[in-house]
Amino acid sequence: MRWLKIGRDFVYPEYKPKWPRNSPYSLDKVLLDIEVDFENRSLKGKAINRLTVLRKIDVIEFDAVDMSIEKVLLNNSNIDYDYDGNVLKIFLPKEADRGEKLEVDIEYYVEKPKMGLWFIPIDSDEPAIQVWTQGEPEDNRYWIPTYDYPDNKTLLEISITCPSWAKVFSNGVLVDKRMLNGKTVWKYRLDNAIPTYLIAFAAGKFSIIEEKYRNILLQYVVPEGRERDVKRSFSKTSQMIKFFEEFTGVEYPYPKYTQICLSEYGGGMENASITFLTDYTLHDEKAHMDFRSEPLVSHELSHQWFGDLVTCLDWSHLWLNESFATLMAALWRRHDLGENEFIYNLLNMLDSYLSEYSSRYSRPIVMRIYGDPEEMFDAHSYPKGALILWTLMSIIGEECFRNA
Repeated sequence: MRWLKIGRDFVYPEYKPKWPRNSPYSLDKVLLDIEVDFENRSLKGKAINRLTVLRKIDVIEFDAVDMSIEKVLLNNSNIDYDYDGNVLKIFLPKEADRGEKLEVDIEYYVEKPKMGLWFIPIDSDEPAIQVWTQGEPEDNRYWIPTYDYPDNKTLLEISITCPSWAKVFSNGVLVDKRMLNGKTVWKYRLDNAIPTYLIAFAAGKFSIIEEKYRNILLQYVVPEGRERDVKRSFSKTSQMIKFFEEFTGVEYPYPKYTQICLSEYGGGMENASITFLTDYTLHDEKAHMDFRSEPLVSHELSHQWFGDLVTCLDWSHLWLNESFATLMAALWRRHDLGENEFIYNLLNMLDSYLSEYSSRYSRPIVMRIYGDPEEMFDAHSYPKGALILWTLMSIIGEECFRNA
């Protein structure tokens, strides 16, 4: 028998414990070839999922929501499948043994998806001027038929065909760019394994400013006309990378780091090697007297280590992503602005957590009983977890904490 603490006023009667999926296969590589239709707010794609069987199976399941599945192949042969609008089941001709390599090709179509893939402006049927994705926690299944859960990591290749007026950005390195039938195909590759919720792309009219930190390409991508605001928001990126490398003892894990400011985007998202940010973080000289982008920029950057390189097994352990990122951003603030600013930041964290605790609910930081993963993104996972990590660091000493 297992006993689970539930806290106060967080759990509804219909909630059930959620445990890690324990997938019967490892997802080795995802190869995507997609074409984005800005006018009709749709996407046509081909997804190749390469996997290794971990235990005997006769059915492969992929997450795929509200798609038109047009064709499915297993190792280049037609295969029986069933699709209910949420899960795509592929029925193997014979049981696959542990260690067996399989390749599943899926051709599909998505139109005006409810989640995951956003055409801007959002509340409109007019042709889109910008497109971006938001995979966390489990929304990439609205535009990619694949395994959509954080306990499986995969390599990635993604080819994106868009109108030639649009610039396209995605995970990893741009390995090819070519014209095809009056459109432009952008191909990116990431040779670091990542959970599928971190797969991302954005397309639209952007300006790019580039520099390098050692051999790492740094890209600052902003809407056209906002080039002068880049320095105020992103000038300390190299210093932040250096600080996080020295604090963790681990070099920045990816070949490039792109920060892209998007319309109608809320907050930030630490997609592996490409962070998405609200365009509201860009600001002029007058606003700079009272506003800084560094808290958001440092938080999302630190996720490249905590969340992307090291990832929670399931959403009950979201603290591994968010508590560490919140603490790391505060430690950068101490490094950049001094001890008093750091202490003030800690007090704000405490106020944020206590406000949620006193007016809404309390729950264990590691929480297995919830309705939707979005519920875990709260003041318990962010500031409370960060404060506990800081307490632990204060008890054992910063050097021991960093060595661990």
